[in-house]
Amino acid sequence: MDSATLAHLLRCDLLPESWKADRETQARGQQVRLRATLVRQRTRLKNQVHAVLHQKGLHSPVTDLFGKGGRRWLAGLQLPAAAREAVNVCLRLLDGYSEEVQKQNLQLRERAKQDKWAEWLMTIPGIGECSAMMLLAEIGDIGRFRDPEALCSYAGLVPRVRESAGKAARGGITRQGSPWMMVEAAQVATRSSPGARRSYERLRRKKHKHVARVALARKLRIAVYALLHDGVVFEEAKFAAV
Repeated sequence: MDSATLAHLLRCDLLPESWKADRETQARGQQVRLRATLVRQRTRLKNQVHAVLHQKGLHSPVTDLFGKGGRRWLAGLQLPAAAREAVNVCLRLLDGYSEEVQKQNLQLRERAKQDKWAEWLMTIPGIGECSAMMLLAEIGDIGRFRDPEALCSYAGLVPRVRESAGKAARGGITRQGSPWMMVEAAQVATRSSPGARRSYERLRRKKHKHVARVALARKLRIAVYALLHDGVVFEEAKFAAV
């Protein structure tokens, strides 16, 4: 969009007003961002430990390297002094970050219990207390999204469209929002909801598992829109038929 077009839209009062979150949404957002920062730092520390092991040609015999079994295995490794110090420091910091993440999780769960919208969102498979609060913080005023497609686009759950010489091509999903949240919810939903599982399996027969998971995440996002925008409470029977 060039400057002349922008000027015309401004004169005609056709530019949308920028959205400003209310205090409650701002408070949710601050807490969610803090938790996300802590989780990212914790992930970096885990990656540093994996990097040390990779450098030494070591492979963990357990699935969860940072669980009890993994910790015992790490403690018994014969490592050079510098590598041992690096692993130990990372583990100590990791424990501190994990403790803080747990505190934030507890606070988010308490806030969710006092929020009717969070309670409603938790009727959708795969959405728990923390993810409900994250969704509310991310979405804010549902009225700023004209339809479910707009919400899915904001969350990065629609195919990217490229146009050239009158032709359109579809690519991977957009990255405007944070699709990871609903993709994780979709994974949880396939374990807790028979309808979600059947829907995923139908998609899986036609698509790669990651594509099927994103497609399921998009369906969950549409259910979120219907609930927040229209007050349509989620029903398992309807979802199973999707």
